[in-house]
Amino acid sequence: MKKRLHKIYLPKVLCVASTKVEKHCQKNRMSFLQLLAPFCIVQSGGVPVRTPSQSYTVKDFRVKLVSPAYYSPVTPQIAEEEVKLVTKTIRPTTSPETRLTEQQVYSSRDIKRYLKRAVDAEDSMNGDATPWYTATADVVANSLRFQPYEQIDQPLSQILVISSSESDPVSTLKNMQLSSNFPKVLKNGQFSSQIPKFIVVVHDTCESHAVDPRNVLNVLRGYFRPDQCRLVTINSLPLESPNVSQPDMWSKEMGWMERQTVDMNMPPGPEVSEEKATIPLGAYLSPEDMMGLQKLMTDVVAKGVVAEMERRMFTINQEVNASRKGLKNTFKSWWRKPKESKRRRNAEDPLYDHQSIESQIRLLGDLAFMVRDYELALSMYRMVKDDYKSDRAWHHFAAVCEMIGITIFLSGGSYKEMIFAFDGSIGFHMQAGGIDELPNKWLKIRSMTRVAMLAGEILSIYGENENLKTKCKLLERAAKFERNNKHGGKNLIPALLHEQIAFSKLKMAMLVNAQEGRSFTLRSSARHFLLAGYHYAYSFNMHHSFHSYGLFAKYYTDRELGWPNVANHVYHWLGRQLSALGSDKLAATSLIDLVNSGNLSRMPMQHQGNVLSDYFRVVAGMKEENARRYEMQLPIFFDNDLIVFQSENANVNNVYFTEPWSFLSQPEPNQIVDNASHEIWNDMYYELERLNGGWKSLQKPKLPRTKKRVVNTSRDPKPSQWCSVGELITVAVYYRNPLLHDLKLINVELKVKYQNEVENDHEAIESIPVSTIVVRPLEKAFIELKFRPHKVGVIKILGLDYTLEGLTINAEKISCTRMFDIKGKPLNNNRANASSGAREIDTRTLLDVVGPRALMSASMNVKLDPSKTPSGEISAGHFIFKNLGKVAASEINIFCNEPKFLILDSHTLHSTSDGGSLYKLESLEIPENGGEVKLPFHTCTPSVSIATVKHIYVIVEYSCCISDDEINRVKSTTKTRRIRLRLEVNVIPSVSLSAVFRPMPKAPSSFYMCLELQNAKTKNSTPSAEAAGHVTIRGIFMIASKWSQDSPVKEGSLLPSILKLEAGEALNLVHQITSSKSSKDGLHIGQIYTSKPSQISEDVHLDDIFHANSVEAARQIQADNTVGKILIIGHAGAYQNYVTQILADDDDEGDKGPKTIQEIRELANQRRATLAMDSSNEQANDNTALPVPWSEKSFSWGANPGLNLFCLWEYSNGDKRNCPKVGMTSILKVPVDPLVPQDSIYCPIRISCVYERNVQHSFDANSTCELDVTVKLCHNIIPNTVHDDLEFVFEAKNKLKSKTANDFVWLGETTKQFIGDENSLKVGEVVTATLKVLFYRKGVHDINTFSVTIRGDDGQERLFRFENDQYMVEVL
Repeated sequence: MKKRLHKIYLPKVLCVASTKVEKHCQKNRMSFLQLLAPFCIVQSGGVPVRTPSQSYTVKDFRVKLVSPAYYSPVTPQIAEEEVKLVTKTIRPTTSPETRLTEQQVYSSRDIKRYLKRAVDAEDSMNGDATPWYTATADVVANSLRFQPYEQIDQPLSQILVISSSESDPVSTLKNMQLSSNFPKVLKNGQFSSQIPKFIVVVHDTCESHAVDPRNVLNVLRGYFRPDQCRLVTINSLPLESPNVSQPDMWSKEMGWMERQTVDMNMPPGPEVSEEKATIPLGAYLSPEDMMGLQKLMTDVVAKGVVAEMERRMFTINQEVNASRKGLKNTFKSWWRKPKESKRRRNAEDPLYDHQSIESQIRLLGDLAFMVRDYELALSMYRMVKDDYKSDRAWHHFAAVCEMIGITIFLSGGSYKEMIFAFDGSIGFHMQAGGIDELPNKWLKIRSMTRVAMLAGEILSIYGENENLKTKCKLLERAAKFERNNKHGGKNLIPALLHEQIAFSKLKMAMLVNAQEGRSFTLRSSARHFLLAGYHYAYSFNMHHSFHSYGLFAKYYTDRELGWPNVANHVYHWLGRQLSALGSDKLAATSLIDLVNSGNLSRMPMQHQGNVLSDYFRVVAGMKEENARRYEMQLPIFFDNDLIVFQSENANVNNVYFTEPWSFLSQPEPNQIVDNASHEIWNDMYYELERLNGGWKSLQKPKLPRTKKRVVNTSRDPKPSQWCSVGELITVAVYYRNPLLHDLKLINVELKVKYQNEVENDHEAIESIPVSTIVVRPLEKAFIELKFRPHKVGVIKILGLDYTLEGLTINAEKISCTRMFDIKGKPLNNNRANASSGAREIDTRTLLDVVGPRALMSASMNVKLDPSKTPSGEISAGHFIFKNLGKVAASEINIFCNEPKFLILDSHTLHSTSDGGSLYKLESLEIPENGGEVKLPFHTCTPSVSIATVKHIYVIVEYSCCISDDEINRVKSTTKTRRIRLRLEVNVIPSVSLSAVFRPMPKAPSSFYMCLELQNAKTKNSTPSAEAAGHVTIRGIFMIASKWSQDSPVKEGSLLPSILKLEAGEALNLVHQITSSKSSKDGLHIGQIYTSKPSQISEDVHLDDIFHANSVEAARQIQADNTVGKILIIGHAGAYQNYVTQILADDDDEGDKGPKTIQEIRELANQRRATLAMDSSNEQANDNTALPVPWSEKSFSWGANPGLNLFCLWEYSNGDKRNCPKVGMTSILKVPVDPLVPQDSIYCPIRISCVYERNVQHSFDANSTCELDVTVKLCHNIIPNTVHDDLEFVFEAKNKLKSKTANDFVWLGETTKQFIGDENSLKVGEVVTATLKVLFYRKGVHDINTFSVTIRGDDGQERLFRFENDQYMVEVL
C-alpha cells in the first residue's frame, strides 16, 4: 500500500510534445509520455534531497510526466464511463456452476476456504480478490486531479519536445510556449507558472536520415540556455527487424486507463501488417536509445524537479517563519480574522491562489510529503488546517485532513489521529455552507468517496477486527451518499463499496466467530453482498451481480433461517442473471426453486407478475428440456387433503351426491370438506350398528362414539379402499392459487400404476384428463380426476401431470408433474416414536381392485311438500333400486334416522330406537346388469311443536358378492356397500293431543281422562283458501293393558258425525277410565271417537289396524299396515325411555354413598340377571324380563305401563283436484299415576276430596272465608303385589305461617295418624279425614297440600305427595 501511495502522490512534470514526435513514438505503440514512463524512476543510488529540516537520500524517487490534457477538467459523464469500462473489462471469470457449488459461504467455517479460492482464482491480480475495485479506486482518484483545494498536482518542471525533422524548430517551440497551449490552472493563479524548462529534440533514425540532429540542437541552444537543451535518439532499429523479444517495462508503469488504449496507438494503414500490429512495446528501441532516455530523465529529475522542490521549500519556509513563527506571530494568529469569500472573476478561479500564505504552506507540506519528509509535511498540514477551519473553507480543510491521515500512516504515527483525520475529511467534504463550495454536488460526493476508499484500503492493512469495522463504517457513509448521486454512478460505485464492506465483514466473521456456525457479522456480510449484487444489476454488470448474489445463495435460500422475502429476491435475481449469462438450465432451476418455495405469495402483485414472466420465458425457452416434466408447486396442492372415492350411488354421474366422499374413504379433520356433515353420517353408521344387534344391543348404554384407529406401520401396507373392475374412480385433489394472478392448467390427468409394475399400463388403466382449468387469484378449490381400472390388482396413485400455460402473448407452456407426498399421523404410541417424529403409513393412495361386484343406484320418491309439511302426515312413496353391476344385490338393509318417517308395510321391522329404525329385506334380490326393483313405502313426518327443518338420513346397505364361496374367501370390507340418501323437510305443527288425569271421588280405582285436541295451524300459515286451514278428525283411540275406557262422563254429550277443527280451535273431551283387576286380559282398545273410516292408502283402511272386529274385545295391533307399524315404532321409543328412567331411578334410590368396585360389579350383575333377555327368549312370559320394545308385550310391561292415545285426521290443501292428506297424532305410554319405579316405592294410597267447588263470600263483612273439606283415603289394589295392612300418617301441610303471604291455611287438626293394628288400613278400605280451610282472599285456589308418610315392615318411613292431583276451589 505504501508503494501504491508513492505512485499516486508524485511530483508532476508537464510534458508538451509536437505532433511529429508523437508519430515517431507510435511506432512503438506508445505516446512520448508512455515511452518515458519507465525512466521516470531513479533506482541507482537514490536522489539526494535537502529540506529545511534535514538532508538525506530518497531511494526509488520517481516523477510523473503529464500532458496539458491532464489538467483538463473531468466531467461526471466521462468519470462514470471510465468506471463502467473498468467493471466491464475486469470482471469475475468463475463459471456459474463453480460459483453455485464450490464457492458457497454458508457458515463462518467456509470463509477461510472461500477467501483462499478467491485469491487463487484466475480473475484475481497479485492476490487481489477484487482487482476491479482497485482499478476503480485509481480511476476515481485520477478523476479528481488538480482540484482547487489541493496543491499536490503543482507542476515542478516543464519539457518541450520537438522532432529533428521539424521544418522550423524555433517557430515550433515558440508556438508550443504560447499561453493557449498551457493548462488553465497555470493561468488562473491556482498553480505557479514559473517552473524550469527543458528543450528536447527527438531524432527518429528510421525517417530522418538527411537531417543532422546536432545542427538542430545547436540552433536551439542559440535561443535557449545550453543546459536546457537535450537530444534523444529513438527507433534506431530498422522497421524490417524489430526486437520482438523486447522486455515489457512500460505496462506496469502505465495506469489502467492507459493500458486500455495502448493497442489502439498503432497507426492504421495498409502498410502495417498483422505481424507489426502484434509486436511488443518498444520493439524499435535499441539499447542505446533506452540509455539516452534514461539519461534525459535523470537530468530532468536531478537538475529540474529536485532542484525546484528544494528551492521552493527553502523559500516558502522562510516566508512561513517570517509570518507564522515566533511569539509575535503566534499572538497575531490568535486574533486572526476569518477570510471572507472574495469576489472571483468566475466560479473556476481558486479561492486561495498560489501566492497566498495558505497555499504556500500547503505546497510546502506537499513538497515535503513527496520527498518523504513526513515530519515537516505533517507540521505544515496541521498549521494550515487551522487556517482553513477558521475560514470555513471545508473542502480545503477536508483535503488537508486526508493528507494528514496518509502522512501518519506512512510515518507510523498515531492510529487514533489517523482515523480522526480520515473521518474529518469524509465529513467535511459533505459539510454545507463553506466559502469554497464546489460548483456541483458530484464533486463533493466523489471527493468524499475517494477519501473513504483510500482510508478503507489503509485500514485493511492493519487486519484487526476494529480496523475492519471502522473501514465498513467509512465505506457505508460513502455508499449512502453515492446512492443519491444524481449525476450518474448511483448504482455502480455503491455496488463496489458494498462489495468491499461485505468482504471486510467476511474477514471479521472469520476472526471473531470462527467457532460458530453462523454469526451476526456473517449475516451482515451476506446483506451487503446482496446490496452489491442489486446495484451491479441495475448498472448492467451481470457478471459482477451474479458474483455477489451467488456467493450467499445457499445461505439465504435455507428455509430454516426464516427469511422468505430475501430468499424470493435471491431466487428471482439469480434466475435473471443466469439467463443473461447464458446459463438457462441454472436459471430455470433457480426460478423453479422460487416457485416451489411457497413464498411467492409474499411478493406484491407486480413482482409476482415479473417472476411469472421470467419463469415462463426461461423455463419454456429451454428447447432441449421440453420433454422433461418439472416437479412444481404451482398451484399449491394439498396432498394430505387428497380424497379417493367412487360414486356410492351409481345414479349420480360426474357430480358429488351431497358429501364429496364415499364410505370407503375417511376424510381427515383438516380436509376442506363439510366436517359437520361427515360426523353426522358417522353417527348414523354407529346407530346402524346398534340397531343391527337387535334388542340385546340396544339394552347396553349408548356410549360416546369412539373412532377406532388402526396404526399402519408395515413396510408393505395393505390398501384400505377397494373397487370393482370397470368402475369409475374419482380422486379429489385440493389446490390453491397463492398468487394475485390467474393460473391456467391444461391436460390435467392422474399418474396411476399397478403396484408391482414398473410403468403405467394404459390398456389396464383408463385415465380421463381434464382439458382446461383457470384458477383465479387466491382461489381455493378442488379438481375431480377420474380413471377406470380394467384388471384385478393393487393400484397406487402416484401424482398428477399437467401443463402450465402462461397467460401472456406468447402463451408459453411448461410441462409439470406433482408427486403426492401424504404424511401419516404422528406415532405417539411409544417414547421412541414420539421423540423421533415417526409417522404411520397413509394408505389412501392404494386401491384394491377386486372382481365383479354389485353396484346399485337408489332414488327416493316421496309425495311430500318439502317446503311445508304438517307433522304426522302420512303419505306414500317408493324406492327405485337399479343394479348396474355384474353381480346380483341381496341382503338389503334400510336405515332411517327418524324412526316413524320410513314405514315399509310389507317388510318386518328388525329394530328401532330413538336414533332410527332398521328394516331387513332378506327376501329381496336385485338382478345384475341393469335389474330394477320398485319398493313402496309410507312416510309419517315427525312431531314438532314449532316449525322445524328436519334432516332425514337414509342408508341402504346391500351385499355385493357373487357366491357363498366368494363370501368366505374375500375380505369382509368388500362384501357390502352402502348408499346414502338425504332429504330436508320443513315440518310445521298440525294436530296436538294431550291428556290430564284426575281421581274420581268415591272411586279410588277410577280416573277422569281429560283430552284436549287442538288444531295447531294458524290462519296466517296457509294460503287465503279458508278450507285449507281446517282439520277433520276421523278417530280417537286408546290402547292400554291395565285400564279400560267407560262411557263419556255426561250422558247425551254426543259428538257430531263429522268433527272439524278450524285453525287454532281446540276440543276438550272427558272420559272415565277404570283400573283393571288383572293384566292378563291383553290389550284393551278404547274407541273414544270414530267417524266414517278414512282410506289411508290404496290397500289400507282404518278398520285394518286391529285383528278383532269388536273394539270392546281384547285385540292385537296389526303390524303389517302403516298405522299399526307407526304405533309400534312410536311406542318402542317411549318404552325404551320408560325403561331407561326406571333404571336411572333405581340408581338414585340405591345411591346411599360411595360404592366399592365389587359392589358396582354385583349391582351390574343383578341388573343383567333381572333385565337382560336373551334373543332366544324374547317372547317369554316372564313378567320380570324386559320384552322386545317392538312387540305387543311391551305395551303391558311394568308397574305403570300407562295409556296410549292416537288420533287419525285428514286435511285438504285447498285444491279440490287433490285428495285429502291423512295424518296421525299420538301420545304414547302416558302415565296415569306419577311415574315411579317398581312396586317397592309405588304409593298404595289414593285420595279424593269432597267439598263445595264454588263459594261466595263477602270479605268486606268478614275478612276470612271458611270451607269444610272431607278427604277420603283408600288402600288401592296393586296388581301382582302381596298386600299388607298399612300404617301411615296423613297431613294437610300449610306452606307458610304468615297469613299475609298465604292465600289459605288449614285449621284444626291437620295431621292424623293411622298407627297400630286397630287403626291400620286394610286393602280396599276407605277412611275419612274432616278438615277446615280458611281463605284470605278471593280467587281460584288449589288446596292440594296433602301428603302421607307410610311406615314399612322394615321400619323405614317413605313420604308421598300427590302432586299430579288438583283440587280447585273458586271463591267469589
